[in-house]
Amino acid sequence: MQSEDPTYVLFNGEVGAFTEDGDYGRLPAETGETLRVYWCNAGPNLMSGPHPIGNVWSRWYDYGDLDSEPASHVEGAALPAGTTGVGEMETPVPQPIHLVDHALSRVVRKGLMAEIEVEGTEDPDVYDPDP
Repeated sequence: MQSEDPTYVLFNGEVGAFTEDGDYGRLPAETGETLRVYWCNAGPNLMSGPHPIGNVWSRWYDYGDLDSEPASHVEGAALPAGTTGVGEMETPVPQPIHLVDHALSRVVRKGLMAEIEVEGTEDPDVYDPDP
């Protein structure tokens, strides 16, 4: 702890638990759902940068404050040690979403990744509303 270089930085205490090859597999979702992610940076020292690769936080609540107006369409957030944040995402199309800390070395070397598999009907109009 004193060196501020943890061996692992994890979701729910396990390397890759919520990935295709992990103990629990990808987290399932359906198109049209709103997903809510509670992100806790227990610390004790490092900042955390919650980031959904393949999506954005439609609404981001700093410090877990669900009573105040959220920020909207946030790509990545910053959480100091000992704080929480809550992010919501819309799921208009089927796709994988990768939840990572934007300090990407924590994904590659320390184990911090979770995957959400959004399943459902394709909607090309999302990408090209005027074909």
